[in-house]
Amino acid sequence: MRLPVLMYHNVSGNDDPDRLNISPEILELHFRFLSEKGFTAISAQDLLRYEPGRNPLPEKSVLITFDDGYRSQFTNAYPLLIKYNLKAIIFLSPGLLRTEKENSLSDYLHLDEVLSMKPDTVEFGFHGMEHDNYEEISLPAILRDIESLQYYFDLHHIPCQSCLAYPFGAFPRNNNERRMILFKIFERKGIRLAFRIGNRINKLPLKNKYLVQRIDIRGNDPLWKFKWMIRFGRKWLP
Repeated sequence: MRLPVLMYHNVSGNDDPDRLNISPEILELHFRFLSEKGFTAISAQDLLRYEPGRNPLPEKSVLITFDDGYRSQFTNAYPLLIKYNLKAIIFLSPGLLRTEKENSLSDYLHLDEVLSMKPDTVEFGFHGMEHDNYEEISLPAILRDIESLQYYFDLHHIPCQSCLAYPFGAFPRNNNERRMILFKIFERKGIRLAFRIGNRINKLPLKNKYLVQRIDIRGNDPLWKFKWMIRFGRKWLP
């Protein structure tokens, strides 16, 4: 079985789409396409429960993810998820969240907005406490980062599946020893899935639960590219 995992960032209404910013109108085209073509947006929990033969997933499954916790994910993406009966997971960096509800200058979510989203529509996962690069900071610092994330999510009762998206998509790609130690830290702290970029379609069962590949969805891509990537990934764009 094949599973595309989509990676979005800011759902900007400023009509200036780029690598990290997609307009609500283009996002709706994506969601409408998924709905009309019979895709089922699964949750991270669905993926964790997947077991061939015993607990299968729908044939045309897709996992929708958003990074960083932009406020636009609440104001623009969340209503579209509900409209098209889709699910998503938002990977949060708590250090980016707004501390004052009234602060209109911040682009990021407030905790009240996080907690107001329906848990059967939106799950939350880890994206680094301060969005530090896991390829650059020490392994003890990564351990402290994960412990801080778990404490924050528990303290504020944020629904979470103990999944992590690497900040900047960065992990010890070329250092096998460091990578193996990192994965042991994940096991020790109960991290059940970790998401990189990779831009390929995942084959299930997963070969490595800490290297789940996501497709980088960019706001300045034409719709035909999105349709292609759902089938083949970005890696093999013509």
